[in-house]
Amino acid sequence: YTVQEGSNTVATGENDLTGAISFTPITYGLDEIGIHTYTVTENKPSVPGVAGDDRALTVRVDVKDRGDGTLSAEVLTAQSDPLNFTNVYTAFGSLDVSVNKTVNGKALQPDEAGLFLFNLKSAAGAPAVDETVRNDANGVAAFTTLRYTIADVGKTYTYTLTETTPDGNGYTSDKRAYTMEVEIRDNGNGTLSVTRRFLYGDAPVTTVTFDNTYTASGALNLTGTKAMDGRALKQTDAFNFTVKEGNRTVALGCNDVDGNIAFTPVTYTLADAGTHTYTVTEDD
Repeated sequence: YTVQEGSNTVATGENDLTGAISFTPITYGLDEIGIHTYTVTENKPSVPGVAGDDRALTVRVDVKDRGDGTLSAEVLTAQSDPLNFTNVYTAFGSLDVSVNKTVNGKALQPDEAGLFLFNLKSAAGAPAVDETVRNDANGVAAFTTLRYTIADVGKTYTYTLTETTPDGNGYTSDKRAYTMEVEIRDNGNGTLSVTRRFLYGDAPVTTVTFDNTYTASGALNLTGTKAMDGRALKQTDAFNFTVKEGNRTVALGCNDVDGNIAFTPVTYTLADAGTHTYTVTEDD
């Protein structure tokens, strides 16, 4: 603390752990008899997170000669809050939360960016959060940064992480719900220590990954024609045909009287994605 008369520093002060401020003495000589007006200010604190009290407090002192070789100094200023300074300590912390997305245990395809929805929701007692976000092309869904203040110190907050993607288009969403517990502590330097842990049920997990199941099916309906050289087909002219992929029969066919061949469908699952080569023959 600094005590000034005009631009001259006449005393300095320092507080102890109880908050009491002790100032160095202000000394006077005979030529300083009279009224003195002092301004008392707090020096800018060097403690991280502590904001100084910017007020300038005024003290008026009347210096008189006692006539016995001593001077008296009487404080004239009536102060309802005499030389009381108040500091404010603040601390802040934050936490970034994201979840991972896979499909059938594998990384996402480029066209699956933004396809899935995820929700972060606070439990009772935690700062209110209820946010739904989409995944990026890398399968990461990032939520808005959670921010905490000194008022949150010593508390543990609980949040729930879920996938909210509706089932459909071949996808079955992951119905698991994860718990996130966040503990906030003061580092004493204007920052907060924000520690989280993820749980699935009672079991701790290091990351949160939602894995969807994707299935796909399809069918190919081959058609063909049958011709008879030398005469038209008769009602009794029924010929059979076989469709093979390698040695495996995948479809059978038969013609009608007009020569149209209808084959049984060739069915596919997701495992069949790719190019297939078939051989179609007429049975003997």
